[in-house]
Amino acid sequence: MPDVQVVIPVLPTTDLARAHTYYCDVLGFLEPWGFGEPPQYGGVRADLEQMPAIHFTVDPARGAGEVFVIIDEVDAYFEKVKAAGAQVVFEIGDRPYGMRDFMVADPDGNRLSFGTPTGAPT
Repeated sequence: MPDVQVVIPVLPTTDLARAHTYYCDVLGFLEPWGFGEPPQYGGVRADLEQMPAIHFTVDPARGAGEVFVIIDEVDAYFEKVKAAGAQVVFEIGDRPYGMRDFMVADPDGNRLSFGTPTGAPT
């Protein structure tokens, strides 16, 4: 296998505009974009200097997806997204697998965990 440069998750959605709104207004992603008329594929960026962080495909027949995102300052981010109305699945906490993390769900039921390493699993 060649060196991996980046992995971009593709999450299913039934409404790309709603996904864009949630990911930008609640989770703080940037630059929503879409392809097609009406758009059937799109994404958002984590910041303007990165490649797109998450892509979406409009597909009502698919189940939900799950993504784990490693970030800095997880406590501050948790407070920000919770205050913005994120649907919290798991509150922030230290986990035995060596992460401090939390999980939210988007309007399509996709689950996103955000965390930072705390050390070796216990």
